[in-house]
Amino acid sequence: MSHLLSVSDLHVGFGKDPVANEVVHGIGFTLDPGETLAIVGESGSGKSVTALSVNRLVDFGGGKITGGRIDFTLGSGAVIDLAAAPEKELAAIRGREIGMIFQEPMTSLNPVHAIGEQIAESFRLHHGLTGKQAMRAAIDALERVRIPDAARRLKYHPHQLSGGMLQRVMIATALSCNPRLLIADEPTTALDVTVQAQILALLSELKRESEMGLVFITHDIGLVAGIADKVMVMQNGKAVEQGRPMRCSMIRSIPIRSIF
Repeated sequence: MSHLLSVSDLHVGFGKDPVANEVVHGIGFTLDPGETLAIVGESGSGKSVTALSVNRLVDFGGGKITGGRIDFTLGSGAVIDLAAAPEKELAAIRGREIGMIFQEPMTSLNPVHAIGEQIAESFRLHHGLTGKQAMRAAIDALERVRIPDAARRLKYHPHQLSGGMLQRVMIATALSCNPRLLIADEPTTALDVTVQAQILALLSELKRESEMGLVFITHDIGLVAGIADKVMVMQNGKAVEQGRPMRCSMIRSIPIRSIF
């Protein structure tokens, strides 16, 4: 049986000569449905580049995959190598099969439009819904991520919501297509500790409900110790440690080197 995601010998570089300017050196990991993989590392370790390479968003930031495979099992059961897939095929997979949550929601949401319109757009694009159907689906999406009084908040603009609420909106948008894989790139960094815990609990609960795979990027291993099934620690573009989290109840926000 195929893994949901299987990354093998991944190499990624930047610039005119990506081979010479390599920043990810031979990364490999697997993820099954319903599992959470935490990719942990210091700033500049290559963890976000690795995550952005999975859905090939790294291509839009000047990066290029120079070697390796990224095998992903589609809902149809077919396995596709995302590292070699053409952009037209990738465009159909992003959002529908692979969802993405970014670190700062204010840079991902349009400040001019109400959040309801922005969530409804996803349902229009990927589900073919129109008018009231799309807006009803947007309300359901907000309720799914536990936003109270969803119908009223649908009319809010991003600046009218707190950081925690905005991140829930981003999660609702990412989950609107019921993706098989969700990539969360440090989604709680700008939030306080209490809201961080709420967002993590929400992601864990939603993952159990849908059996999707979750890749969680963070610099804080203590943050995800309670929800991660696997941990991969990166340093200087390499995986220096992989395995299942240990002593989860004891781990706190401490430097990576002192854990392993």
